Amino acid sequence: MRYLVGTLAALALFGGVALFAPRDAVRDQEVTRSIPDPVPADPNVYTLTSPEAEQTCQIRKVPAAAGRDATLSVPADCDTILPGLSTARLWTERPDGSVSLLADGGAQIALFAVADGTAYESIAPSRPLMALAASE
Repeated sequence: MRYLVGTLAALALFGGVALFAPRDAVRDQEVTRSIPDPVPADPNVYTLTSPEAEQTCQIRKVPAAAGRDATLSVPADCDTILPGLSTARLWTERPDGSVSLLADGGAQIALFAVADGTAYESIAPSRPLMALAASE
């Protein structure tokens, strides 16, 4: 009986050490290598959302060589969120960080204030409420 108890204790100790021992580094490298790297987000693509319109669309800006302005590419499906938004051609950043979307003639279509992180919230027009966030 003494030998049985001693043998069971030794097996339990050996099993516990084997269970909590460091993993094989070669196996971990193989697993890590099999996980693809995330695709980096394009910092010039923004998703426009509106809880009121229950729609989203993507806006692409093309930064200018210098300054705070960028040209815009706004698809026609953005007009379901704010009629006329697809006519926006210019993204202008103001000194306070707000962003104005302008038509060809310079008329402001929408104005966004800085929100959390890389996001903006609409302040003009007052409706519909809209948010611009960097696409992931």
